[in-house]
Amino acid sequence: MFSKKFISSTSLHCFRSPHRSLFSAQTKKFYKNVTVFQSTHENYKHPVFQILLDQRKLRTPTGIHFHVPNQALAVAVAHEWDSQVDTIKRYAMPLTTLCNRALDTPADQHDILVSTIMQYADTDTICFRCQEPDDLVKVQSLSWDPIINWVNKHYQIKPVITDSMTSLAKLSPLDKEKLTRYFNSYNIWGLTGKLSMMSIIS
Repeated sequence: MFSKKFISSTSLHCFRSPHRSLFSAQTKKFYKNVTVFQSTHENYKHPVFQILLDQRKLRTPTGIHFHVPNQALAVAVAHEWDSQVDTIKRYAMPLTTLCNRALDTPADQHDILVSTIMQYADTDTICFRCQEPDDLVKVQSLSWDPIINWVNKHYQIKPVITDSMTSLAKLSPLDKEKLTRYFNSYNIWGLTGKLSMMSIIS
């Protein structure tokens, strides 16, 4: 049963089992209750939220204690764990997977994440348009032009529109610089989420 209960983190037993046994696709469910609790973390000025499986703290695949920066996300992750029935199916827990990725990514990988995201800058679907049939051309224009205009207005970036399926819609060096600065303003959590979305639609 899942309960959103807050208790002192100092009285909890740490879960120290190897992460392989926890995240194996066929691991038998070993807990009954999933609990969210508030605690502190040296890397955050504000409280963080952790997950208890019975009385054991959830850990990431690298072995650190799982923690997220806000309660709503913690509750959503707890729901994923509470929804497991007989076996723990990692593929059925996308939020847990994303959070693990953010937590296990070293802080010094920030620039690499930004660079990886920027590889998608010249390949956005809305920049590639059909020449025919006319109805499809019209639909693309009506659906995508407002997005292009919004990006231009809010970020002063002008996406390149092309009807070629063999070449990239290359942004200007200045626009790439602006876009890079924008992504650099995000922390590891934000970059992990954005990279995940881009990977899905690529």
